[in-house]
Amino acid sequence: MGGKVWLAPKFERYELVTDAGTYDLAVPKKDGELVRHVFGGVDEASVSGG
Repeated sequence: MGGKVWLAPKFERYELVTDAGTYDLAVPKKDGELVRHVFGGVDEASVSGG
Protein backbone atom coordinates (compact mmCIF):
# COMPACT_ATOMS: atom_id res chain seq x y z
CA MET A 1 0.00 0.00 0.00
CA GLY A 2 0.94 3.65 -0.20
CA GLY A 3 2.56 6.07 2.18
CA LYS A 4 1.07 8.41 4.71
CA VAL A 5 -1.72 10.72 3.66
CA TRP A 6 -2.12 14.41 4.45
CA LEU A 7 -4.17 15.18 7.58
CA ALA A 8 -6.41 18.15 8.25
CA PRO A 9 -5.03 20.58 10.87
CA LYS A 10 -7.59 19.43 13.45
CA PHE A 11 -6.21 15.86 13.46
CA GLU A 12 -3.12 14.22 14.94
CA ARG A 13 -1.45 11.10 13.62
CA TYR A 14 -0.75 8.25 16.04
CA GLU A 15 1.08 5.00 15.46
CA LEU A 16 -0.35 1.99 17.30
CA VAL A 17 2.11 -0.90 17.61
CA THR A 18 0.82 -4.35 18.60
CA ASP A 19 1.98 -7.94 18.26
CA ALA A 20 -0.32 -8.22 15.22
CA GLY A 21 1.15 -5.24 13.39
CA THR A 22 1.50 -1.46 13.23
CA TYR A 23 -1.45 0.78 12.52
CA ASP A 24 -1.69 4.49 11.70
CA LEU A 25 -4.53 6.30 13.46
CA ALA A 26 -5.92 9.73 12.62
CA VAL A 27 -7.51 11.20 15.74
CA PRO A 28 -9.12 14.61 16.31
CA LYS A 29 -6.72 16.76 18.37
CA LYS A 30 -9.39 17.25 21.03
CA ASP A 31 -9.38 13.46 21.63
CA GLY A 32 -5.60 13.02 21.69
CA GLU A 33 -5.36 12.97 25.48
CA LEU A 34 -8.07 10.30 25.66
CA VAL A 35 -6.25 8.13 23.10
CA ARG A 36 -2.97 8.41 25.03
CA HIS A 37 -4.78 7.56 28.27
CA VAL A 38 -6.60 4.54 26.81
CA PHE A 39 -3.58 3.00 25.06
CA GLY A 40 -0.87 4.27 27.39
CA GLY A 41 -1.50 1.74 30.15
CA VAL A 42 -1.68 -1.38 27.95
CA ASP A 43 1.36 -3.68 28.00
CA GLU A 44 0.53 -5.40 24.69
CA ALA A 45 0.30 -2.16 22.72
CA SER A 46 2.01 1.19 22.54
CA VAL A 47 0.89 4.39 20.91
CA SER A 48 2.94 7.40 19.93
CA GLY A 49 1.69 10.63 18.50
CA GLY A 50 3.17 13.33 16.44
